[in-house]
Amino acid sequence: MTSRMSSSKSSPAPPSELTQNSEEENERKNTNRNEPIDISNYLNGQNVSGKNLPIASLEALVNEGVLSDELSVVAYDMSFEDDMFRHPQLVDHTTFDQLLEMDDDDQHEFSKSIVFNYFEQAETTIKELQEALKQKDLKKLSSLGHFLKGSSAALGLTEMKKACERIQNYGALRSRDGALTLPTEEIALDFIAKTLNAVEDFYKDVHSYLLKFYQDIIH
Repeated sequence: MTSRMSSSKSSPAPPSELTQNSEEENERKNTNRNEPIDISNYLNGQNVSGKNLPIASLEALVNEGVLSDELSVVAYDMSFEDDMFRHPQLVDHTTFDQLLEMDDDDQHEFSKSIVFNYFEQAETTIKELQEALKQKDLKKLSSLGHFLKGSSAALGLTEMKKACERIQNYGALRSRDGALTLPTEEIALDFIAKTLNAVEDFYKDVHSYLLKFYQDIIH
């Protein structure tokens, strides 16, 4: 009877296997769950598929100790498909052509004066943004971003508008879409510095494009 009962049970695991399993279990238990993980490879890959990560998902990861508050906001901001850089549209001609329709002559003096006034404003504002960034003046950075966003939008300068809106939000310690609060001023300033570089590049392209545009239609 005793022998039959013993034969019906599974054979015990070898001592070496038990020791290995125990060590693995202890290692899992002792893992510091509050230590942030590097998810940059995930975010830069195809997993995001052009959609922002749900805020609730990031909050859950923070609550579980997988992501720090700081990294979760960075991850959220990085997760947007950056069409501003992938498929830039310098000028929305639906908007810009409405300005051209207000011209009374073939020289397009009215619209040209508006555009050249914008050039002066943009160059002045970009210099002020650079100075405010040096001073780490987030409030002024947000205000200047808001100002240049509005004047850019009025001319249909799509990418300038998008980039300036980001500066406005970052300066207010918000994520690029305004949905989340940035945890530190350092993160906001870092985001602004990178975005300001884009603003400078977009402005150079816009300036060249519009100068050539008026040269072509006037001559």
